[in-house]
Amino acid sequence: ACDYPTNYFLFHSALVELEKTLMMGITSVREVGGPFGQAIRILEKAGRIVAPNFHYAGRAIGMTAGHTDDQLMPLDEYRRLIDRHESGGAVCDGVPECLKRVRENLRMQAGAK
Repeated sequence: ACDYPTNYFLFHSALVELEKTLMMGITSVREVGGPFGQAIRILEKAGRIVAPNFHYAGRAIGMTAGHTDDQLMPLDEYRRLIDRHESGGAVCDGVPECLKRVRENLRMQAGAK
């Protein structure tokens, strides 16, 4: 099992920002391509956090060497992080890999309410 989310400081900061957002009167937010969407959605749905209505799209999907590829680390290491859902994005090349990444996002309940 993966240790999700891995960066607890950033995760906590996101929760604080969501509460501040709601207190400012914003009642709905969308998260696109970040690493914490699934966990935040589960907590929001269960009423465990104070947050606006939360919609998330799952992980960003892109090609190798594209915007979602952390090019400062070896590709095999980055793919390991992707497979453990510890990266903000997911690399895919070609139709079969991209379809798989979209299905993984759907499996994570991305876009579901």
